[in-house]
Amino acid sequence: MSNVEQNQYYIALAYKMQYVILVVPPVAINVSNSMWPKHSFASSFGAQTATYIQPVNMFQHLFCAWYFHDCDSHQLRNEVSLYIQDCLDGIPGFYNIMHRNCRTLDDEGQNGKKNLDGEEMQLIDDIKHYYNLNDKRQDLAYCAVKVIGSSMKAMNEYFKKDIVLSNYGKMSKLLIVGFIITPYILAARVKLTRTQVDLWEMEDLLDESTAKEHNFIGPLSLLQESKQKLPDVEVQLISSKSNPTLINAAKSVEDPLKIISYFARGKACNIVIGKVKNAPTYQVDYGVQFALNMEAKTLNASASLDITELDNCIVKRIGKYWFVYLKEMLQIDGFFSSCVKPCPFDDPIKL
Repeated sequence: MSNVEQNQYYIALAYKMQYVILVVPPVAINVSNSMWPKHSFASSFGAQTATYIQPVNMFQHLFCAWYFHDCDSHQLRNEVSLYIQDCLDGIPGFYNIMHRNCRTLDDEGQNGKKNLDGEEMQLIDDIKHYYNLNDKRQDLAYCAVKVIGSSMKAMNEYFKKDIVLSNYGKMSKLLIVGFIITPYILAARVKLTRTQVDLWEMEDLLDESTAKEHNFIGPLSLLQESKQKLPDVEVQLISSKSNPTLINAAKSVEDPLKIISYFARGKACNIVIGKVKNAPTYQVDYGVQFALNMEAKTLNASASLDITELDNCIVKRIGKYWFVYLKEMLQIDGFFSSCVKPCPFDDPIKL
């Protein structure tokens, strides 16, 4: 689209409607075995492109991920609420901490605001409010596997991989095996298959103080940066016609605590389901890595663990982190693509 202002308007409109600006195929075409008509424009690329024609340079790719539509995003937030309610009912320590952190005070400073019917709001309602699970204006859920930012080198290297080319623009089934609850986020843990793990190019363990000191850039910070200087657009939310894909995978787990190996590559793969308002972006982007780093230190120190078994899950507490391991996996469909900045590559995000 040549009209820049019109382009920015539609981009702003897309964001307000909860969409994420993605690139769809053909982002890269394997032309090694392709036959083009003689003297055609496409055939003229033959000598210059040994293997790939890559229009990716037309875009500034920010991060690659599996993306989920609004129905699944909403259903996933509802699913984690059910497990949180189980934890509230079965673990007094969890209830006390959630009550202390999330309980909403009324106008007179008393515990428990009232709903529209005049009834006192339950703690689970306060938790949903605290983590913005009911916010219909938030971005759709995604499962990031590669942060690119403004690095053209990183982008080109990633998109040359056969595994990326074969999965890009396609749907994949992801297995959810648990949740991690931090003071800033609610995240679903994803168990990657042997094929999916080859797409993973992020850290699995990170020290919280190190990430803060070095101002690590992650998906949320890049996404927020891409929205700056866009016009404000008034829209009305409409109902999605997408079919939900989140289901019980009908796969029972023999030992939930060992469903993801402590040494597995990609063990930090996750979907951020909810986040606290004004939470630091590094806490949202890498909160799971911080939790797993704390877990690794605890295991290395052979410290005793606070573990509770409930009907549908096993819950483990390590410091300020809560790990919920499901006894039956969930399954969700994700679209593998990349979020792009709505501008030419020669106008990079300043990092």
